[in-house]
Amino acid sequence: MASGVVLSMLGSYDLNKAQQWRRDDLQHRAQEYVEREKRQSKLVNELRLSDARSDQLSTVSNMSVLLVGFVMAANVDISLPAPSQVPQQLIFVCGTTSAAAILCVLCSMLMCTMLLLALTQCVKVQHPTH
Repeated sequence: MASGVVLSMLGSYDLNKAQQWRRDDLQHRAQEYVEREKRQSKLVNELRLSDARSDQLSTVSNMSVLLVGFVMAANVDISLPAPSQVPQQLIFVCGTTSAAAILCVLCSMLMCTMLLLALTQCVKVQHPTH
């Protein structure tokens, strides 16, 4: 009889432990699910942010190319009077400032292009396609 009581106590102890382990397991799975959802939402947010930056950089790059084209067209289409009527210093200043403007906008376009390439490379490393 004493062994029956001991066996029933051990059986109920095992049952209680199994139920406790099951509750702990379900709680752990729920916690893992919440953490996974947080990571996924963070990755989606970072992907949206990188896409927005990519769009901004490509827009700046396209505008830079357009401005360089307009400046070069303006340099070609400028109609100065004969060189004898215009001081040499004015021609030098006009050429230097237009060349500097072209160079600055071209450098801006190249920097935006390189940043865009680096950003897309970073996104590919973080989010490989399957």
